[in-house]
Amino acid sequence: MSGIDSFDAVIVRAKYACGARTDTELCTWIGMKTAAFFNRKSRASIPHKELMEAAFAHGISLDWLFYGEGEMGIPEPLTIDFSGVDSDDELDALPKSERYHPSPAVDLCMRSMFDTMRDPRSPEYIAGATAAVAARLEKEPMSLPYPLGTAQADAWFAGVAEVKQSDIAIEPTRLG
Repeated sequence: MSGIDSFDAVIVRAKYACGARTDTELCTWIGMKTAAFFNRKSRASIPHKELMEAAFAHGISLDWLFYGEGEMGIPEPLTIDFSGVDSDDELDALPKSERYHPSPAVDLCMRSMFDTMRDPRSPEYIAGATAAVAARLEKEPMSLPYPLGTAQADAWFAGVAEVKQSDIAIEPTRLG
C-alpha cells in the first residue's frame, strides 16, 4: 500500500459509495458543512475524520476509500452461536456496570471475544471492538471518540480491525 490517493480520487469514491452526484450531497452524507468542505477542497485537504466516520457507519472499506484497493464494502462476518442463550432476559441478568454494551447481543459477542484467556487490551482497544460489533449487530453508527494521531485513536482502530479480521462471526438473527 502506498500513500493515500489524491483528494479528487478519494472524493469520487466517496460520492460513488453514497450515491451523491454533487459535493453538497456528499457533505450531507459525511455530516460536514458545505463551506468547510469547499475550504478543504480548495486546499486539496481530504476530510479524513468525516469520511472515516461515514465509512464505518455504512460498512465502507477504508482501504478502498482512501487507497482504491480491495472491495468497496467490508466483508460480511460469519456467525456467532447464540444457541446456548434462551432469551434476552438471561443476558439482561448481568448488571449494566459489568457489560461491554447495553445491547445483550453485543455484550454476548464481546464476552466471547474478551472474556477468555488472552492478552489484556486497553480500554480504547476494547471500545473500538465494541463499536465495530455494535455497528454490525445493532447498525449503530461508529464515531471515533479520540483525536486522530493519538495512541488512543490507534488503539481504537486496532480494536475495530480485530473485529473486521476476526474469525468470530457475527449474525444478528438469533436474539429477539
